[in-house]
Order: sequence, then structure tokens, then C-alpha cells
Amino acid sequence: MSRYNTSKIIRNFIYTAFLVGLVAYSIFNSRIFITGPQINVLSPENGATVTESPLIKVSGTAENISFIELNGKRINVNEEGKFNEPTLLYPGYNIVTIIATDKFNRSVEKKIELVYKSNNEEGFEKELINENDLDFSTTTLETSTSSPTTSLEEI
Repeated sequence: MSRYNTSKIIRNFIYTAFLVGLVAYSIFNSRIFITGPQINVLSPENGATVTESPLIKVSGTAENISFIELNGKRINVNEEGKFNEPTLLYPGYNIVTIIATDKFNRSVEKKIELVYKSNNEEGFEKELINENDLDFSTTTLETSTSSPTTSLEEI
């Protein structure tokens, strides 16, 4: 009788250990679903002042996401969840917004506040657009005479 009880105890222990392991494994893997999407912005730093160029690179990592947007435009991440995307700053105060959404439609948003101060005395517009590029006086409109014309008399 004691041998029967020992095997029954061992069998129950193995079943219990298996169930505890299964529950622990399930909880461990469900942490991805519980935590939701995560964004870690590496650069630029929040509150930074940019003086070099109005074009900056926003880089960081994203986890547990289906897609990610930078200022309303979808961007790509690599297999490791890293992103590195250029964006253009306006003179003065700027807010760069990053929104990540997971497959359950849960979202997380990060805002980076930046100030762009131009070192160029001529201003922001001249950094981006050369005045010579704006000369429209030599622009001509070409028309095509190859399109067929018909009059009412021919019909």
C-alpha cells in the first residue's frame, strides 16, 4: 500500500509542477501584452536647442508595436526595434511627436520639445531656398499642337 501512495504522490507532484510551470511561462510571456507599446527616444534630447541645421535625426527604440508615427507620418523600425528618421524644424519652438500603437490598438505618445535658432544672419528661408531658384521670368509654357481637332462641320 505504501508503494501505491508513493507513486500517487510523485505523480501528483509532477502534475502540480507542470501546471505551475505552465502558469509561470504564460505570465512571463504575457508581459508583452500587459505592458503595451514602449518608446525610448535616444536623440535629440527633450528641451535641446538646435543651432547647426534645421534638419535633425530623431532616433530611438520601440518595443511591442504594430506601427509608429513621427509627426503624423508612419516610419519604419528595423528588426531590433530601432528607428532613425529625419525631420525638419521651423525657426523657434518645435514639438516633435512620436506615437506608437500595438496590435490591440493601444497607443503611447512621446513629445520632444526643441528650439531651433539659426546661426545664419540672413534667416531660415535662405538656408532652405536659394533666391536664384525662384526666378520664374524665364519659364515658358509650351503647348502641343499634336492633339486632333475636329469641327462641327466634319461630324
